[in-house]
Amino acid sequence: MVIDSIRDGIKTGLGLEIYRLLKLGKLDCQVAIIQHATSQKGSKKDVIKIDSPIEIDLDVLGYLDPGCTVNVIRDSKVAEKYHHSAIFVHPNPGDFENTLRLLDCIREKTADRYFLMMHGDCTFEIPNGNTMLAFSERMYEDEEGLKKEAQNR
Repeated sequence: MVIDSIRDGIKTGLGLEIYRLLKLGKLDCQVAIIQHATSQKGSKKDVIKIDSPIEIDLDVLGYLDPGCTVNVIRDSKVAEKYHHSAIFVHPNPGDFENTLRLLDCIREKTADRYFLMMHGDCTFEIPNGNTMLAFSERMYEDEEGLKKEAQNR
């Protein structure tokens, strides 16, 4: 999804990790990270501000921090706000073409506003709070390695 200037509200401690995983240091624009900022509700959060239109994968953010908020800023005002939510899809088993049509239909109606999830192969266990970040990082940085490992199981 291409978005204009953004400001993210991210769980405290994840700002630098998301900066690294999304390779924001390679952007040719201003990027600011604020750690342990106080939110309007009084809780702590990390904030990443990107001062230029960029292509961003909201699913990566939603996987790393399901509670994050992405604010799209235009003319110094919040133009759009994405509270990362998920749609869990339950397709008919063994009907790959209809599953793709269903996912396309959902994307057509919702754009990139939701993280689409589906029950899949349980080759890898669901990561717990201690291993979630490392597994997410590995999915992003070593997708082919994970596929090969899954095929060997």
